[in-house]
Amino acid sequence: MKKLNKLLSLLLVIAMLMPGFAYNVSAAADEDVCSDWAAWDIFMAEAAYNLGDKDTYSDFQGDLTWGKFEPVLISLQEKLLDGKYYSANADNKSLLKRADVITHLYITIITALEIEEGNTIDYFVENGIMKGRADGDYQLDNTCTVEEMLVFAVRTYEYIIRELGLDSKGFFWRVTGENNTIYLLGSIHISDGSLYPLNIEIEKAFESSANFVVEVHDNPSEEDIEYYMMKGYILDGTTIEDYLDPDIYEFYEWVCQSLGIPKEVYDYLQPWLAEFELGYLSYAMTSQDDDIDDLYDNLNEMISLGIESHFIPRALAGGKNILQLESLRHQADFLSSFSPELQEVLLFWTLVEFYELITGESFFGDEYAIEDALADESGGLLELLAVWKSGDEVIWREMSWVDYEWENPLDIEYNYIMGTLRNIAMTEQIIIFLTEGEDDYFIVVGTAHMFGADGIVELLIAEGYEVERII
Repeated sequence: MKKLNKLLSLLLVIAMLMPGFAYNVSAAADEDVCSDWAAWDIFMAEAAYNLGDKDTYSDFQGDLTWGKFEPVLISLQEKLLDGKYYSANADNKSLLKRADVITHLYITIITALEIEEGNTIDYFVENGIMKGRADGDYQLDNTCTVEEMLVFAVRTYEYIIRELGLDSKGFFWRVTGENNTIYLLGSIHISDGSLYPLNIEIEKAFESSANFVVEVHDNPSEEDIEYYMMKGYILDGTTIEDYLDPDIYEFYEWVCQSLGIPKEVYDYLQPWLAEFELGYLSYAMTSQDDDIDDLYDNLNEMISLGIESHFIPRALAGGKNILQLESLRHQADFLSSFSPELQEVLLFWTLVEFYELITGESFFGDEYAIEDALADESGGLLELLAVWKSGDEVIWREMSWVDYEWENPLDIEYNYIMGTLRNIAMTEQIIIFLTEGEDDYFIVVGTAHMFGADGIVELLIAEGYEVERII
């Protein structure tokens, strides 16, 4: 029953594509809980930037020792200094002051950026790496805490990456209304952390906007959840077997059983929901992880590093209005409107992908087989992340096929429902924000919805709005 409940929860999380992600670091003992002001940086240090080791992330409010700091410093050197390592040869138990930490991090900065040494404190303050002391008293002689060190380390890492031009450019636009500005950021819903840090212009626009908007809010109403489940689950006494070709059902059953999904779950999913959920789970599967618990944990981590999850905790903490362009109900309507033929075809191709992930063999008998979703060099997640990071519109449009003239009726149906209809509906809501709102809006929508003749950008331009690509 525990596994069944976990899977049902996962189905809703994936459907919303926005987890209620708690980024505060949790642990058993009180001293292992970090301060609220440091929580986001500590999450990024561990989950996205992989700074330090497993012993780094404990006793956050305790005094910092060299033994705690050195693994973080080594991580920074390995990532940024191209083999130019240095060590202080200090005793692991020696305590470090805030000034000591800043000095070591400053050496990392000037080495990585190949700049002349200057005044350490002035440099940190002028470049926003050290903040919060309007009177100029930075308490540099105080013993540094572990969480203070991690915050300084994250800011140092992000600063260097941006100075080197290695930050993510993404796909980011500004739309000018009569009384406000709307920022549009194309999203990738799941990530391995390599997208960060984002370009500083994206972060500034987010900070300056009073409203944060996603496709679907992570806190739907009970009515919407019930509606989604009514649409997605088979409740009339039949099973998915009654909706599929016998060979495809047998294939589906084999994949689900291979993943440890209970029959009482997989038999009662509508084909569209089965495909939708399995499609996202496939991104989380590696050659080492093939159990549903592994996939659940992997996917949850990947969602927590997606673009929406990068912003929503800070939107909540900053008191921004959090709005949605669609709803869980709308998504259920779109997905369930696929014809039975399209639902079956989509499910079949997802099953093929899982077959190749599980067996390491090609379903069609040729030499190519997917061994790991994250290592798939033929259009897998890593390639999508790399293109998003570069902001290369030409390559993205090629990979997403937004300009392709489809001829197959099922292709036309899929792109019309998932692209055209949804884009029109979301654009209509954006125009409401532009005409009725006075404060600025920061909107995060899947990048696939931005491009093409019926993409959000072109639809807004057709309505007479000025849309400017910022990055």
